Amino acid sequence: MRIGIDASILATPYESGLKNYQRNLIIALAKIDRKNRYYIFCPKKISIPKQNNFKLVLLPSWLPILKRQLLIPYLSHILDIDLFHFPDVWGSIIPPCRKTIVTLQDLAPTSSYPKIFRSPKHYISMVINNFIKKFTLKHASKIIVPSKFIKNEYLAKKSDDSRLTVIGNGLSGEFIKNNKYKRKDFFMAFSDFSPRKNIDGVLSAYQLFRNTSKKDIKLIVVSSTNYPKSQILAKARSLEIEDSVSVMVGVSTSTLVRLYSESVCLLYPSFYEGFGLPILEAMACGCPVVTSNYGSMKEVSGDAAILINPRSPASIAKGMLQVITNSRLKKLLIKRGIKRSLDFSWEGYAKKLLLIYYEV
Repeated sequence: MRIGIDASILATPYESGLKNYQRNLIIALAKIDRKNRYYIFCPKKISIPKQNNFKLVLLPSWLPILKRQLLIPYLSHILDIDLFHFPDVWGSIIPPCRKTIVTLQDLAPTSSYPKIFRSPKHYISMVINNFIKKFTLKHASKIIVPSKFIKNEYLAKKSDDSRLTVIGNGLSGEFIKNNKYKRKDFFMAFSDFSPRKNIDGVLSAYQLFRNTSKKDIKLIVVSSTNYPKSQILAKARSLEIEDSVSVMVGVSTSTLVRLYSESVCLLYPSFYEGFGLPILEAMACGCPVVTSNYGSMKEVSGDAAILINPRSPASIAKGMLQVITNSRLKKLLIKRGIKRSLDFSWEGYAKKLLLIYYEV
């Protein structure tokens, strides 16, 4: 079988959940499959597995939209691709081949973007992308979703679709408990360009925690881009907690592992996620997790996290206080978290996906 995979996202300069998904998926497929031939389409020379059955297909970088709409279908025809996999819904109006698979990461609405991005250009782009999304999903033989939450959300709009298959995302083996790291007095949280990460709620909860507990525990916010840094620090100043809040931008995987391993707790009270991989990353490193009590966050964390109301800073602060003051609960969360993380791996994901490739 000749399989095409769109890896355009790997050409972007910043880290993201989608980029992490694409990178780990290709590596995992290479580990378990030396029989089928894989053609990795990307507008930039990227590192791919050094195996005879993996080949990089370079796309011109000067055709931002047309490279997917025209070149991928054209080159797929030339290469006689049997099956094409788009890792997101921004695929192609023209099917690259007779059989395509699409990974639908989430159904995040336009409102999840900050106002600064909602310019006329942004709305024009959204109209075009929604048009592409419609046809990408229409032509798909199978649609992969990362959680039951996303499946149910999709079916609530579409009534029925037998093409949907749930495969929970994998967890890289790099995330593992390492005793060389010692716990330090700081909470950890994530932020990016989208308000759905609820960083304002985290900062307000942190202020409540500081005022209630009187404990000197810092807060480190990790962001994939520089965009939210000034807003985070401005909010911290308005809450008079700026001396205890710091922002780290574009951290490496090894740094992320260290932060998880040293943090007293990961705060992940997101309003919306397709999966919520940082929850599992933290658990694998032995870091307790406080996360939202609904959606994919609740589904992914199982019984291994403190579940809070993300719209209530008081609820988030209460969860933080529980981790700090209840040592028995903290040990239980660490034990359950490590066990929960073992249920997810990229090789396991790739094996399930490969079965779907054959089925299609």
